[in-house]
Amino acid sequence: MPSFITDTSRVFFYGLNQELAQSIWQSVNMPQDVELLLHMYSEVSDGTKVSPLVLKNKHLYLHRMWKSEKVVLDFIRYKSCLIHSEEGKIRKILDFYFGQEDRFDWQKIAAAVALTSQISVISGGPGTGKTTTVAKILASLINLSLSPQCIKVVAPTGKAASRLTEELGLFLQNFILDDCVLENFPLEATTLHRLLGAKIDSQHMYYNSCNTLPVDVLVVDESSMIDLSMFDNLISALPSQARVIFLGDRDQISSVEAGTVFSDICHYSDNRYSPDRCVQLSRLTGCNVMTHEYSDVSSVGNMICLLHKNYRFKIESGIGHLAEAVNRGDIGLVEQVLKSDCDDITYYTITGDSDYHDMIKIITEGYYYYLRKLKEGLGPDKVLNAFRRFQVLCVLREGLYGVLGMNQSIEHILYQEGLISHEMFLDYPWYNGRPVMILHNSKELKLSNGDIGIAIKDEHEQLRVWFPLSNGGAVAIDPSRLPLHQTAFAITVHKAQGSEFENVVLVLPTQVMPILTRKLFYTAITRAKKSLTIYANQLVLESSVRMNIKRQSGLAYQMHH
Repeated sequence: MPSFITDTSRVFFYGLNQELAQSIWQSVNMPQDVELLLHMYSEVSDGTKVSPLVLKNKHLYLHRMWKSEKVVLDFIRYKSCLIHSEEGKIRKILDFYFGQEDRFDWQKIAAAVALTSQISVISGGPGTGKTTTVAKILASLINLSLSPQCIKVVAPTGKAASRLTEELGLFLQNFILDDCVLENFPLEATTLHRLLGAKIDSQHMYYNSCNTLPVDVLVVDESSMIDLSMFDNLISALPSQARVIFLGDRDQISSVEAGTVFSDICHYSDNRYSPDRCVQLSRLTGCNVMTHEYSDVSSVGNMICLLHKNYRFKIESGIGHLAEAVNRGDIGLVEQVLKSDCDDITYYTITGDSDYHDMIKIITEGYYYYLRKLKEGLGPDKVLNAFRRFQVLCVLREGLYGVLGMNQSIEHILYQEGLISHEMFLDYPWYNGRPVMILHNSKELKLSNGDIGIAIKDEHEQLRVWFPLSNGGAVAIDPSRLPLHQTAFAITVHKAQGSEFENVVLVLPTQVMPILTRKLFYTAITRAKKSLTIYANQLVLESSVRMNIKRQSGLAYQMHH
């Protein structure tokens, strides 16, 4: 931090643009009391009156953002209370769903937290079992309830909602449940916008504080993707008695719009509970939940559980170790993992554009598998499943190393090798086998931003774009009817958030840039389930691990103090 930034000014001018900050600071004669200076302007208030800007707790807000943050803060503070429950019954149900083995089980503790709180927050990385845990929580809630419950399950994007629907379906297939649970268990997840009844070209929602949602239990997946304004819309529309379970990964990139609500809620939490809460959770689970040396734990901390154990990656997994190393910002450990002989990680150093052609040739081979299935005449559902085995991720949209450049280069190689062909009766860019990603929601076609489909000829040699259904089938749509879309051999890391792929190739830009942060790198790594290939310049790689940008927010401190 440059010397010109005093303790007072540190709050106001913190970020990447230090030269700009210095120029601004000098232009106002470097005052020592910034708050006093700002309060001299009529445009700034403390929130007790309507003004364009609000200065509160050393944070300067736009009035709309301050109001939304206050709504979220009040909701978390007033709702983070424990619910009186029949502990004996809860213990039996938890033992049924999670087992009675004499072992420490964070999933079981997370379930106990959720069953005894009106609001609960469960955070964990990929493979820690968030979805399985919440499915068991929902089954437990249905068992505990004396009457049928209206349960809704939502996610911020259509892609995340589709994946959640699939995972809940797998739970129902693999777990024996009684008829009461089966009748009330949610079978399909929807998007937040659809749940709230978002109106086209409007900020207003059908469901709001005056017209609350008809819901008893709400599960919100991928909560780290939800911005401050949408959090405000959601909690304002909840009835007072509703129980809410927020799921997510606090270490993933935050929402595209302003706010880091989920990360702020989890910020000071490390599974440290108050002494009374430790005793209660131990009784409910049979796990020895230890009281820590200090007991100064906020009520918010008592409703949060961080899942640690990873069930997806083996102990020797390179992907798991790399994600942990990036998350810790340990560049030495990152380099150690990349240089090790892990079967699931391959690392190529890019020294310049001369390596580009070789990279594209290797990457393109990853798409041979689904194209062979297409040529064999397999059904659209099987071709879609084959395509999902492999995905290229980019940080940027534009440029040679961005989505547009990568897609054009991959298409060019596939065309040269005769694996795709632009036939005379098909208008470019359409061809048999073209993968496309939807960029705008379409309620009429039941398509969501982020959905990926593949253009495949039907029995009449007519090109249709096929999209997967939650039941494992596929639906065909005429290309001319699609909303805004783009070729999807390569997609951005942001678009991939909420999705998982068996094999991932991550292509980093060749220059250091602010968008490439530790959280974005971590998010990209954790999209891979089986293998990860990274193409990167060494300097860019190191910079991305070190660049831990945090958005300014007053929520975290106020929520936990």
